[in-house]
Amino acid sequence: MRVAAYLPRSRANGPGLRSVLWVQGCPQRCPGCFNPAFLPCDGGRVVPVVAVADWVLAAPDTEGLSLSGGEPFAQAAPLADLAERVRAAGKGVLIFTGHTAAALRTDTDADTRRLLAAADLLVAGPYRQESPIRHPLLASANQELIFLTGRYRHAELGPRRTEFRIGADGAMTVTGFPLSPSPPDPLPLGGRGRPAAIFLPSPRGGGAGGEGRSRQQSAFMRTTR
Repeated sequence: MRVAAYLPRSRANGPGLRSVLWVQGCPQRCPGCFNPAFLPCDGGRVVPVVAVADWVLAAPDTEGLSLSGGEPFAQAAPLADLAERVRAAGKGVLIFTGHTAAALRTDTDADTRRLLAAADLLVAGPYRQESPIRHPLLASANQELIFLTGRYRHAELGPRRTEFRIGADGAMTVTGFPLSPSPPDPLPLGGRGRPAAIFLPSPRGGGAGGEGRSRQQSAFMRTTR
């Protein structure tokens, strides 16, 4: 699969403590998308499904995996393989998608149907910047929560969260939903500050990655001083 970014643990991208995978590439072009860097289909980094599954399963304390992007259903085949592995290990799967629930339900593509069958919860619908909403998981009022299983039907979804993490190297990672309904401005940086790479783990635990912020539902930005 083509991966844009990965976060091993987060409490700002769905219920409980979760791993979060942002995939690269999106055929939609929602105005106001938080992550234009994740839209080109030729960006990011190609990673085998088994390696990504190893990343997720290496965090035994997480409740599940959130898939974002980019557009997860644009890579339905490898993500179906991944979601099936994650579910087999007892973890839940949440998918943020720009497709409507109605369109996905009538899609006859076998891989799309496999990915749907391996998910517990969808946050479905294109982002509409003219219809902001304050909700734990929805970014605009047209979007829907679709409970595909009972796993998250009674889960605590709120409050809306933004996470700030400061690493030993002084780099700050920001992920989650903006506290205001509209996308936040970039963090103020000092004179030499600039956006830095979002690091992706390798199977050996190293890292390399792309730049930018994620799509509307979950800003992901790494900055340095």
